[in-house]
Amino acid sequence: MIKYEAAFLPLFFISFFLFFPITLHVRFLLREFPNYSLHRYIELYVFQGFTLQTYLMYLPFVVLLGYILVNASLVKDFLESGNSSQVKITPIIPTTTVFIPIEPPTPTVQEGGVEKKEAYPRVIEAKTGTGDVYLKLEECYYFETDEERYYVIHPKGRFRVMKPLSVLEEELDPLHFFRVHRSYIINLDHLDSYIYWEKGKYIVYIKTAAEIKEMMMSRQRFPAFKDALAANRSR
Repeated sequence: MIKYEAAFLPLFFISFFLFFPITLHVRFLLREFPNYSLHRYIELYVFQGFTLQTYLMYLPFVVLLGYILVNASLVKDFLESGNSSQVKITPIIPTTTVFIPIEPPTPTVQEGGVEKKEAYPRVIEAKTGTGDVYLKLEECYYFETDEERYYVIHPKGRFRVMKPLSVLEEELDPLHFFRVHRSYIINLDHLDSYIYWEKGKYIVYIKTAAEIKEMMMSRQRFPAFKDALAANRSR
């Protein structure tokens, strides 16, 4: 939170030069009405207005007002998101308000009454420097797009795939894969956790062998994400 708040300081430092000319002209028009003088305007308002002393005098008020507006906006966005007024980390299993990392799902044998869909592929063809390779989909962490190219992140590395995410979204088993962002399709089996961020957005964390990858997810995708996650964890 401190890092996020501090990111606004450069904006507040230069905002004086954006808003002070407006207040300066308003002050001139009100004070000098109806006897306006160009000489008085330049001498008293321009030359004596844009000074270091004036800048340092107004800067604390600009910073204070800026942080009031920023934090008021954060509170407003958080309340509108449907969460409680107290910021908390959203657990994967919504039965507690404590942050709970998701444990990898335990493979289960399908019951006889549940139809097993064979139409979903089990492997994906990817490109390497020496040729093609076939990767097990259950081992893939996520798919991503980067500069109009498509990649799969796998324990063996990052490989290029020839199918766009829109096609993969239709072909992959929705019990295991979900598109959290237009640039990402994740494997729910490798989902580590997710949290509410701000402005109705969420951050989703995928645990790979090398890192914890974070991805942004909009509020519009969140209901479908929860349904997909519930189906994935109850299989």
